[in-house]
Amino acid sequence: TGFTIIGDAEILPLRSSSRGLYDVFKENNATQVRIFASNFTTLLIKTTAGNVIPLAILPEFIGTVIIQNDELINVNYLPSKGTRKYRIAEDRLEEVQLRRAEIAAAAHYKKFEVDGPVEYVIQSASYLRNEKELDPTLGLFASYAYAQAADNKGMISVYNYMKREPEPVLFDVAMLARIAGADNINIRNHTAPFCPLLTQGWSYMALDEDIYEPYKDLSRYLVPGLWTTFTSKGFDHILKKVNTKDIL
Repeated sequence: TGFTIIGDAEILPLRSSSRGLYDVFKENNATQVRIFASNFTTLLIKTTAGNVIPLAILPEFIGTVIIQNDELINVNYLPSKGTRKYRIAEDRLEEVQLRRAEIAAAAHYKKFEVDGPVEYVIQSASYLRNEKELDPTLGLFASYAYAQAADNKGMISVYNYMKREPEPVLFDVAMLARIAGADNINIRNHTAPFCPLLTQGWSYMALDEDIYEPYKDLSRYLVPGLWTTFTSKGFDHILKKVNTKDIL
């Protein structure tokens, strides 16, 4: 479980007890983060400009993170070597890459949005979700495509599938399913990270006051962009909310 971070970034402890739960080292011109704690759901990284980015920790997955000019350009996941899913991923990597390319094409103007009529948007969502067990960010973007098309059944369907997997459900997926009307979703139970991965998710979260209430203050520190990023001042507020267990 861990990350390969390409670009300059510092690992920030989310709690005072975080150190010792992960190992950081340099290899292949990248920062490698190896995580040992199974209940550790969020990794915070800080760019050289001081901005703070939350990442979802998914057991038995390695996340590849690309940072350029102090901005998170992309993050995706693949199963770790030696796991059952890794063997499947080896055979289906081309399909995963094709879906990632479609996401990159739709993530323009720092927002993910599929161009085309509603029927095409739903078709794109159905296409993206097919390999989400191998890269959960495919399920993430499929959920947002369904949300764009106001397809509540689609959002709930992605969540129902992903919650059956052993790794945590991405926060955005659970949040969108709850907003779509799914019953009995505890947004803080078996989700990662502690907040939406995509900045546009904060607008959706505001539609559900029960979810949004603990996050209102944090939303003031958001940096414009595709992926949720906070200013350096936001980090202090994150720690306060973590220590008081408002958000974790």
